[in-house]
Amino acid sequence: MSENLIITISRQMGSGGSEVGHRLAKTLGISYIDREILTRTAGILEEKEQALADRMERVSGFWEEVAGCFSLGSPETSYAPPPIRFISDTRLFEVKSMVIREVAKNCSAVIVGHAGFHILRGHPRIVNIFIHADPSFRARRVMEQYSVPTFKNAMDMILDSDRERGKLIAKVTGKEWSDACNFDLSFDIGKAGQDAAFELAFRFIREADRCMSSPTGSEECARER
Repeated sequence: MSENLIITISRQMGSGGSEVGHRLAKTLGISYIDREILTRTAGILEEKEQALADRMERVSGFWEEVAGCFSLGSPETSYAPPPIRFISDTRLFEVKSMVIREVAKNCSAVIVGHAGFHILRGHPRIVNIFIHADPSFRARRVMEQYSVPTFKNAMDMILDSDRERGKLIAKVTGKEWSDACNFDLSFDIGKAGQDAAFELAFRFIREADRCMSSPTGSEECARER
């Protein structure tokens, strides 16, 4: 099949979805795309990349930057995003969509975040994955990974991230971000751990790609079952 294989990973902050994405990309021998989308979008809009990050992500990417500050200074330190000229969410999404479609056209890739599951809907060779976990599990990971000083700080960060990401996805796609019906595979990574999550995702992708690449498509795979 000539179409590139695309894996989109949507994930809650602190779930470890990015790490799973890195492992999948390495094992499958394909590109890992996340920050590059922000970089290209900032270039098209002629904005500073870091200034645009808060507006584009407004969620985990932003909060991960904030979390990094906790390890460098007081937990009471406030964060004010750099000034940015007004660009509507709709315009940001249009440009980001263009960038993501160009990536999918040029190479096989694991695309993390950025509503890739919606932007690339209808792509003939795509697997959409959603990785989530209990808030307490994610808060503990955020505390460890980013040296966030208290459990409450970490919990506030991930809950804010969930809320803001959900609002943004609903606004630009009309879909509920965490609805399992948007994805081919959805699982709670806290139930079995990152290694098991990687193995599950890898086996699912391999089998799904076999079916998608079959001349008769999913019908043949359905008969096998």
